[in-house]
Amino acid sequence: MPLRVMDTRVVAEVSGDAAEVFAADVRRAWTRCLDDDDAPGEPDVRVPAVLDDEAGLLQAMDALSPAVTVAAIGHQAGQVLMLHAAGLADAEGRTVALVGPSGTGKTTASRHLATRLGYVTDETVAVRADGSIAAYPKPLSVRLDGDVFKTQVAVDDLGATPERPHLHRVVVLRRDGAEEAWVEDVPLLEAMATVATETSYLARMEQPLHHLAEVLEARGGLRVLHYRDADQLGPMVDALLAEDGA
Repeated sequence: MPLRVMDTRVVAEVSGDAAEVFAADVRRAWTRCLDDDDAPGEPDVRVPAVLDDEAGLLQAMDALSPAVTVAAIGHQAGQVLMLHAAGLADAEGRTVALVGPSGTGKTTASRHLATRLGYVTDETVAVRADGSIAAYPKPLSVRLDGDVFKTQVAVDDLGATPERPHLHRVVVLRRDGAEEAWVEDVPLLEAMATVATETSYLARMEQPLHHLAEVLEARGGLRVLHYRDADQLGPMVDALLAEDGA
């Protein structure tokens, strides 16, 4: 099962007694990441994926998502700036990266905002040296009520992933219960410290802190978006996308 993930060709090696069921569900959920079966050359990385009993499909799909992500991140280590972030884009590909650890609402924000904006990712915004983004339009990993494992929700109903997304603004999501959402400007040194903790393999990049500072400064610095519910985010993300520069 070949997937294109952040400029990385990942092959999920699906096997087991229920492999056909597993493969069909991967194709359904990962539709925007599917790669050409006949692409020449070897994949960059291989990820084993085994299912022997259809009853374990939800668990297997839940395990596959982080396995693919980790494999692609490892392959790209030191080559691109990888932010733990959701990415939402306008029609021109200008992308706002919503940075934050698990539990701050990246997937919920993606699900809410990408009904009218382009969907780039809900997991990792991989920024190349020229500011363009290697998209990762993976399925949304959603924990439904009562389920131990997350359901991988296909993104067919979300906005189209732009062909050439590029980083426009960087925002840290802070779901702190603010009755009225508000945006906080962050000084550069504090911004670097905040964002650095939400990256992968930053230390492997050439002059990592210098590069991070350049990325932030070129995009108007860092903002922290204080909010309570996802429906508060729309006007602020729209305003960020409308700003000039980058």
